[in-house]
Amino acid sequence: MHRKFTEIIYGILMLGIMVGMIFTANWVHAQSQAEGKPRLIMVRVQHWKTKFFNLPEELPVLIQAGGTFDPKKRMYDFEEGMEAMEVFLNLKPKDPLAPNFRLFLEKWPLYQEFFKAVDKEEFDQARPLLEHIRKLDPQEPAIHFYWGSLYSQTGEYALAEKEYRLSLDLYPDYGPTYINLARLAMARQSQAEAEKYLQRVLEKNTGPEQGDTRRLAEQMLQSLKKP
Repeated sequence: MHRKFTEIIYGILMLGIMVGMIFTANWVHAQSQAEGKPRLIMVRVQHWKTKFFNLPEELPVLIQAGGTFDPKKRMYDFEEGMEAMEVFLNLKPKDPLAPNFRLFLEKWPLYQEFFKAVDKEEFDQARPLLEHIRKLDPQEPAIHFYWGSLYSQTGEYALAEKEYRLSLDLYPDYGPTYINLARLAMARQSQAEAEKYLQRVLEKNTGPEQGDTRRLAEQMLQSLKKP
């Protein structure tokens, strides 16, 4: 009787060990799979595109296993960020940032179609795309900037200037808007006005990612000063 009882206890212990081993193996496998998948993190991005497209400065990033993201060393990829935004929306559809990401995901493909149309000088196709984006987000600085650019290319200079000014009202630190206003002023032979706009570029665009804009403004200023 004692021996039989011992055998039962031993059997129970062995069964427990086996179950524990199976559980541990499954847990390790699940952990290794989880570690192999990209993880979603939020990073603070200080880039002109956030304000230009009405995005928050805190944006999602998908990080591969063992990877890190340092916004000081790696520029935020907005195309790559779209996938991260979609993951974020699946995980947190009611988060306060969700409407911003949802709106950007709707606008960005329209902008890509707009850029293609403008490159081909298909302005009749470009206009409805901008009209659609304006309905989605009328307070976005980018939409007014690109309307201004489109009007400039089609020779509607008064409308272009109006749109550029609307863009500056929403985002007064965006250098290319001042440069385009300076070009319009130069076309009117208003040198003093053009210089004023170009000086604003040098005052407001001091970040490393804005170096090309600053150099262009400096070149335009030098050309204005030549006799």
